[in-house]
Amino acid sequence: MLEWFDAASLRTSCDEKGVLEKAHPFGTTRRCWHKKLGEVAVICKKPPKNDDPYFVERVNRAFHQLKNINHKNILSIHGFILWTNGFGIIVDATNGACFHNLLQKSALMWDLKLQLAHDLASAIRYLHHFDDNYAIVHGSICAENLVLTDDLKVQLLYFNGLEKMSNESILSETNTHSKENDVFDFGIFLYELISQEPVKTPMDPTLCRKKLKEIKETIKTLNQTKDLNVLKFLERVMWRCLEAKTGICQVSEWLTQELKKRGSKTILSNKIDLIKNFQSHKMVLDKKNVTPLNTFSDPFVLPDTVPMFTIQPPETVHLRKTHETIVFLGGLMGSTTRNVVEYDPFTDTLHRLPDLYTGRWSCMCFFLCNSIFVFGGIVNGKPLKSVEYLNIADNMQTWGKKGDMLQAIQGSTAVVIKGLGYLPGGITDSMDEDSDLSTVIQCYNPQNDEWQIVGNLLTPRGHHAAAGYQNRLYTMGGVTYKDIRLRELEYFDVTTKQSSFLQPMYVERGLLGSVCLNGFIYALGGQQKMFVTLDTVECYNPATNEWTEEKERMNKPSKAFGACVAGGKIFAIGGVGQNNAGKAIEVFDPVGIKWKLLSKKLDKDWISPATTTITRSSDFPSLF
Repeated sequence: MLEWFDAASLRTSCDEKGVLEKAHPFGTTRRCWHKKLGEVAVICKKPPKNDDPYFVERVNRAFHQLKNINHKNILSIHGFILWTNGFGIIVDATNGACFHNLLQKSALMWDLKLQLAHDLASAIRYLHHFDDNYAIVHGSICAENLVLTDDLKVQLLYFNGLEKMSNESILSETNTHSKENDVFDFGIFLYELISQEPVKTPMDPTLCRKKLKEIKETIKTLNQTKDLNVLKFLERVMWRCLEAKTGICQVSEWLTQELKKRGSKTILSNKIDLIKNFQSHKMVLDKKNVTPLNTFSDPFVLPDTVPMFTIQPPETVHLRKTHETIVFLGGLMGSTTRNVVEYDPFTDTLHRLPDLYTGRWSCMCFFLCNSIFVFGGIVNGKPLKSVEYLNIADNMQTWGKKGDMLQAIQGSTAVVIKGLGYLPGGITDSMDEDSDLSTVIQCYNPQNDEWQIVGNLLTPRGHHAAAGYQNRLYTMGGVTYKDIRLRELEYFDVTTKQSSFLQPMYVERGLLGSVCLNGFIYALGGQQKMFVTLDTVECYNPATNEWTEEKERMNKPSKAFGACVAGGKIFAIGGVGQNNAGKAIEVFDPVGIKWKLLSKKLDKDWISPATTTITRSSDFPSLF
């Protein structure tokens, strides 16, 4: 039964025997002794940042969900403790190892690798089918969140959003998790398992294939046919996971069948050797020489004072299918509007937020640091430099002002990459001349309210779309001087400042929408030429630099709409189209592979052409 523990009830050693992992990615872990539980491990987490108002609620949600989880391949949690400068998660003590350490220190037999893959797949499958009403999306499948028991069983750490984030989760611009993210991360785990090399940077498919080919050649020279067969099997499963061509249930079934074919004798022999290695380094906590955890000064200063957080678990916690809402604002309806509306995709309801200080259309916006930021736009035919913000956490009732942009812009787009906002190109005047189109990439830091120019687009453009993925800003489509629509796609690396053209789209698109979901970039709708509005969708794979035309089309041709991702689905809101197409919300589910027109019709006074849409995330993991 999950409980809240007093830190004074847990005792730990002052020497190295009290430390399981000194600087582990998911937190310093201490071996402790509890009168009732016996020997346990306490994962010590650093205190939350001051700008995280959702921490207390997140811990409460974690408490109520985790107490119902019970699976042999998920690390058992006994409860939480809180103190002034941090908090701890009390879990089963294990003298095995963290998986990322095992990868680098031990040579694993291929049949054992198969067993380890099966263990993790079983854990993910359990979470994805946790309840008849919803599934749990982990969102952080990575080597640092895996531990091994004394008998080398994989156990997944799941703390409902309190664990380390995987590379894929960190790079998700909307901070949205889905089942597909988990399966993709499992594919990365398989690559690490096969190569026994941690993936520290975004995977390069070419280098990945080269590495796997080298491993195959080595096995062939040793004439190890059985090992080669296991490698080929794991590689096939890996690519299907990375290419989003399967689900975790199918993966688990494949692994189960493969294990049955191969038996367990070789797995057992390899385990015995590794277990002996681990047990030779096993430390035993001296229960006579321990100190109460609440007075221990390492890894945090833990004075015996009143905790910073007084958390009493509520009687009930409402678990929603998604913890994200969609905000759309501004637009043109005869004149510029100040409307700001929030849509909840879980309840299919709309409600008004405080109006903008300045009515504007064709503006840019993003959600960051618990605030909605709105940039530029156009009023009375002229682009704006002004910036407004609305802090949701502080329940602001009016929009505040921030420092002006370096260049007045309308008809651009905003993308968040690693906590900074990027605005590429846009329109600086009436587009009567080439000089009215900008190539400048403006970067905004909301922490210090500062702007800087970090680079330039290769093609001047306005009314284009952009998406962020793995440190790169991808800019596509748009309109140039003389109303020419573009197919061109280019990227700008925000780290190296390098840029290059990529494979262009199949058709020209201006006033299009774009989102990044599950490692793919989607180009939605738009205008191909005057009086030709599109309902087609293209999908770009950054790993292969290839576009594919999606079979499923939007319900209606549409342009100048807002596009975003929430709950692992793509939403297209408002805009201009045929047969009043802009007065509704469309959603695309990549699992069901279908566009659906939601029942909620948008009030004509709340939505208009050239609206801007963002996803407001509370940073909770999604529960479907």
